[in-house]
Amino acid sequence: MVAHQFEIEEILGGGLLGTTYLAKQLSTGKHLAVKFFHPRLVSTPKDRERLAATFRTARNIKHEGLVAYGELGDFKDTVYLTQEFAKGQSLREL
Repeated sequence: MVAHQFEIEEILGGGLLGTTYLAKQLSTGKHLAVKFFHPRLVSTPKDRERLAATFRTARNIKHEGLVAYGELGDFKDTVYLTQEFAKGQSLREL
């Protein structure tokens, strides 16, 4: 359970930025992707503010070919973001 809002169901992948999970939003039952950033990337207030500014910009970009971003939040010792879950193949599988 993440922030009393999301129930993690499975790992979707991981990389340089962190790990992404498939989660169910408890209030809607909708599936989302939740990315947890590596703590070392968000260890200072300056790091977190830079990420927040980038997130706000990305969230305002709307296009039918892009997933929509949801929220940015804190959980334990790191930061997470939510985004629309788009089922399909990974780039590695293509």
